[in-house]
Amino acid sequence: MALAFWWLPLVLLLLAVGLVAAMVRRRRDRGSDAIPVSGSDYLWQLPKFVRAQRRARIWRWLLVVSCAFSLVSVALLAGRPVTQHSAVTGGQQRDIVLCLDVSSSMAKSDRAIMLQFAEALKSFHGERIGLTIFNSGARTVFPLTTDYAMARRQLELGAKVLELDELKAREDPSAYSREQKEEFLRFMRGTRVREEGASLIPDGLVSCSRQFDRADQERNRSIIFVTDNEVGGKTVFSLPEAMKSVTARKIHLYTLYPGAFVCPDGICARQLQQATESADGTFYSLRGPESAAAIVHDIQRSTAQESGGVTRSQYTDYPYPLWVMSTLSVLLMLLAGWRSRR
Repeated sequence: MALAFWWLPLVLLLLAVGLVAAMVRRRRDRGSDAIPVSGSDYLWQLPKFVRAQRRARIWRWLLVVSCAFSLVSVALLAGRPVTQHSAVTGGQQRDIVLCLDVSSSMAKSDRAIMLQFAEALKSFHGERIGLTIFNSGARTVFPLTTDYAMARRQLELGAKVLELDELKAREDPSAYSREQKEEFLRFMRGTRVREEGASLIPDGLVSCSRQFDRADQERNRSIIFVTDNEVGGKTVFSLPEAMKSVTARKIHLYTLYPGAFVCPDGICARQLQQATESADGTFYSLRGPESAAAIVHDIQRSTAQESGGVTRSQYTDYPYPLWVMSTLSVLLMLLAGWRSRR
């Protein structure tokens, strides 16, 4: 929340302090002119009288405090409190497909990307997003769409499902409930169509490149490709052939590499980076779930610039909390003033 006139609260706070000081001084001056009454000391021995005086002091202080709060809140309202958020204009011509390798070694990285894109959907305005997952086969979880509520639900469901550790589930069948296992199998259905193959990465990328429709329209098309490049079987396409499928459709490729578990000496990383750059794509090293947010933000900015979109700061009036504060302060001030006169 930003304020245009930040100095107003300070001025009014000083005025409120001065008002309190004047009231205290006036009370002292009135006390010095008081007429002593003989035999009145016994009143302070009466519990009801003491309680009445205590209540009167409390109500007087509440009057002062509520007055100060109302002055400050009105001053803040005069400064026009606003909220600021960034929005990309001109992004209606963007299509983004998330292409995730869902082999067991990729679960943590996939979860991080899904959660980051579920959060990033809040800033989408007209862009279409799709999600395809693959292992030995590919499954389109949802095609390119602007239904962000549905997309967010599916991304959050995918992140939840991938919390299940397959190796742990096989070693200890009691580690997860039946519902968790069934939910996992439903989400992964169609990604394991060949028992002898796993993580068929080039085939998965080709499947993702075929998700783009509206071939007759001039649109910015991007694939967010998340894989460790550890192929575990015979593929239909080679990696160079898959890259040609991407470039033939004028798709910009963003490859996110989380590291390999089997490949020695970074062979998989170099191979994947060279293949990505041969298709004029961008290669990122996903060093951990915590780096996913920065990479997703960078990809959003890059795709916006390529499609002619501009990131702008937008300001929206946000008076509601201060309005409630000022209203309650005025009501409390009226109540305290009425009670203190009784």
